[in-house]
Amino acid sequence: QWRHYVDAWPGVEGVLAPPVALIYLRREDVAAQAVSLHAAEATGVWGFDGAPTTPPAPARFGDLAAVAACERRLRADDRAWRAFFARRGADPVAMAYEELVRDQPGAVERVARAVGLAPGAYTVPPPEPRENRARSEVAAAGLLADYRAYRADRPDPSDEA
Repeated sequence: QWRHYVDAWPGVEGVLAPPVALIYLRREDVAAQAVSLHAAEATGVWGFDGAPTTPPAPARFGDLAAVAACERRLRADDRAWRAFFARRGADPVAMAYEELVRDQPGAVERVARAVGLAPGAYTVPPPEPRENRARSEVAAAGLLADYRAYRADRPDPSDEA
């Protein structure tokens, strides 16, 4: 999330300059990412282990307007990252989160090649488990389906400021 890096580390643009290898991990399904972000903020659970790591946000879990606000933030962050890469003339290794989930070892190998690591100079960790309590609650609540229906009658968040 662009805002996090800029706010926490004002000099980030000077540090993330060549010869640093940049990895651009993004979601293809921004609506699903917005639901996931909303769930993490609303519950305080950010990882697959189900342990809360931040206090829950005041937004009520399942508030579709809050999910839409998350989607707008994510789209703004994506535009900021793309602008950063363009300003730097950077050609990051672009990877979809969905690709990482589908093939974690392959994604690690691709990044390792991009940063110049020879095969055998690194190990590929076993894939992480993909279920936790918060994600199960999202699925049980049908939040993504509800959000997609909510969005069907509204302007594309990428068109909103």
